[in-house]
Amino acid sequence: MSAGPQIPGAVRARQAHRVRPRRLVRPGKPARSLEVRRPGDRPRFAGVCGLAGVFGAGPAARLRGPGRAAGVPGRAPGGARPQARRSAPRARTEAGRAAHSLESLASAVERLGVLISAGLTPYSAWRHLLARSEPLLSPKNERQLLDDLGEGLPPTAALLAEAGRHPAGLAEGWRRLAAAWALAGESGAALSPSLHALAEALRSRAEIHHDLDVASAGPRSTLRLIAALPLLGVACGEALGFPVAATLVGTTPGRVLLAVGVALLLIAVFWARRILRAASRYAAPEDVLLDLTAIGLAGGGPPGGAREQAESWAEQCGLSLPLGGRRRLTEILELSEGAGVPAGLLLGSESIVARRLERTDLRRRAERAGVRLMLPLGLAALPSYICLGVFPLVLSLLNSTGLIGPAP
Repeated sequence: MSAGPQIPGAVRARQAHRVRPRRLVRPGKPARSLEVRRPGDRPRFAGVCGLAGVFGAGPAARLRGPGRAAGVPGRAPGGARPQARRSAPRARTEAGRAAHSLESLASAVERLGVLISAGLTPYSAWRHLLARSEPLLSPKNERQLLDDLGEGLPPTAALLAEAGRHPAGLAEGWRRLAAAWALAGESGAALSPSLHALAEALRSRAEIHHDLDVASAGPRSTLRLIAALPLLGVACGEALGFPVAATLVGTTPGRVLLAVGVALLLIAVFWARRILRAASRYAAPEDVLLDLTAIGLAGGGPPGGAREQAESWAEQCGLSLPLGGRRRLTEILELSEGAGVPAGLLLGSESIVARRLERTDLRRRAERAGVRLMLPLGLAALPSYICLGVFPLVLSLLNSTGLIGPAP
């Protein structure tokens, strides 16, 4: 008589019927346990899975790409791996595109300072930078810039020529780079620290554009609502079965309502765009003269001479020097002279304060724009919705009851 526990016959039969898991191996994949089947089993939910495969193959192939549609993640049907693609910016607004472009330029300027500090010439530094970093310029602009530097054109002139091939927001960054490059060469300041300081200024400028893009997202959505509200009224009337469009086009009162509604809609859209444009407009930055003067002082020159050099190169490079920046610079130089302390650190901190105040002012204007957009919404967009959506619906009801002439 055995000392071990007694196993019932039914349990013993089920244990004997079990089989070891089979390891299915796919080509190019490590072996792993996929499923356990017993002899004679049929796959469950085969019909549902087949229908899912038939109806889901097309959308899955479009969403996942050719590699995923073939059943192997990230691989094309022929077995070759797809090339890595760089993510493109999804910014749709002018401020968003300017923020992305300035951020890329700031990163390029910072890397350029490292390459030049290692002893590379400007041409070699730009060539390595454009070949191995994220796309900064279009292929045509890259060739033009490298050709200008390779032909012996001064870097300042080449950078100014490159600035002329970009929109205003990004062209300002290239002009600041040209002015800083020229001023560092004339004053004897080290170019690498000057480029690092300029990279911080450009990155702060990119943050200003990004804040403007985020702050104006709500007003832009309100503008889209203003433009779509009257059209939505017409669509709702047609969906309910009323001949709103026929009433607007085929009857005299409908044509009058159509003309008035379209005019009010255009007024609302143009009014709202003007409000947004006024909120997005910003004055010339006040930190340009402060940063350029700090570069001139880093070369060992006197404060007055550094200021004259900064103003001269800013004007030659097409940079605007607002009155507020000149006033800040005068106060900092007077404070430095009276206290007997170097003005370089004071100029750096004052530039940070100027950029911070500019960001605050842009946010405030964007918030005000969101409130002011209620005026075109209430005075023009809603009356347009009534003229195009409500009154035609009433006219179509009157047509159906025969109180007025039927619409054709």
